[in-house]
Amino acid sequence: MKYFEFFEKYPSVRKSISNIEQVIQKLQEAITLNETQLFNINLCVVEAFTNAIFHGNKIDPHKFVELHIVAEENEIKICITDQGSGFDEQSIPNPLDVENLLKESGRGVFFMRNFCNKLDYIYSQRGFSVLMHFNLNENTNE
Repeated sequence: MKYFEFFEKYPSVRKSISNIEQVIQKLQEAITLNETQLFNINLCVVEAFTNAIFHGNKIDPHKFVELHIVAEENEIKICITDQGSGFDEQSIPNPLDVENLLKESGRGVFFMRNFCNKLDYIYSQRGFSVLMHFNLNENTNE
């Protein structure tokens, strides 16, 4: 049973990122999330969405980023799709290495790996998708 579903396409421009807060607020209004769940979801969505605009679509306003959220009884699935060709996760420098600690970027995939219950990458003719799963039944500290 679906409790919440949202789908929207956004142009690949910086100001599209500001829409994420409103979407997460709608999700919070539809289902009950504790503070940790809300923080984790918001952080991961902002990071994946930002990466899609900047790295996937190279800030091309003629390309779009799709955001699809489905919240069910026990899980939230969030899929962010850009029109890029994807990336090799192994080529991303470890943000915890000393030489990377003070860099302003490079932490998004690290955050997603650590704050999602499951993270999948999907390559298709439509583009590259990041699919994040968040377990709502997991005991998390507030």
